[in-house]
Amino acid sequence: MISVWDMKNKEYFNSTAISQYMKGSTSSYERPDLLRHYIANDIPLYFLSARIGEKNNEGRFLSRWIRDAFNTFPEVLENIAFWENDEDISISTIEIIPEKELDKKYVKFSEDGKTSEEMDYTKRFFMFGGNYHSEAEYLYNYVPEPSKKRKNSSKK
Repeated sequence: MISVWDMKNKEYFNSTAISQYMKGSTSSYERPDLLRHYIANDIPLYFLSARIGEKNNEGRFLSRWIRDAFNTFPEVLENIAFWENDEDISISTIEIIPEKELDKKYVKFSEDGKTSEEMDYTKRFFMFGGNYHSEAEYLYNYVPEPSKKRKNSSKK
């Protein structure tokens, strides 16, 4: 992967983005300038969805979903490695989905599979609901043309 310092489009690489990079913030709401820098430079980002079990005080595993949007691939691998190395966590399901795939319009197929209809919402909205959809809009709406690599997911 190209270094964050060497990316050609520097439009979003301001002091705020540098600070977000150096702090190692993981939430997209905590590092919007850095993520916009990645988007403007067409750096692949991924959505991590995992079902994990965490051991409680009684030694039983309680299951929950963890969903984390807008990660670079090394960040995804760091999360998985962290869970794998923790003896109090068991992983039952992991999905790594390219953000570009989630930005596409959802296509609904007929039961016989012969006809399809493009819906007015994205795969992200269909799979994960409004929280992650609004997170994507928050990032994409503030990447002006011509830097915008992806269209706003709610517009046709």
